[in-house]
Amino acid sequence: MTVSKTFRTKCFIFDLDATPHWRNFAAGHNLDTSVILATSHGRRTIDIIREHVPHIATEELVNIYEQALAP
Repeated sequence: MTVSKTFRTKCFIFDLDATPHWRNFAAGHNLDTSVILATSHGRRTIDIIREHVPHIATEELVNIYEQALAP
């Protein structure tokens, strides 16, 4: 049995817990996970990558990481 409910709203807040994603990122680039987690909250993916591994910071890499977050 499928149950559905409709809600009418004026806005929608979406919060994504990317902690597992950033843990994998840190491990894959031999970075300290605690540093990545401490500096990633509320920031764009490109800014985090530029800070920690600037030599590989490209839009293509950002797209790969962001697509990995999508279910």
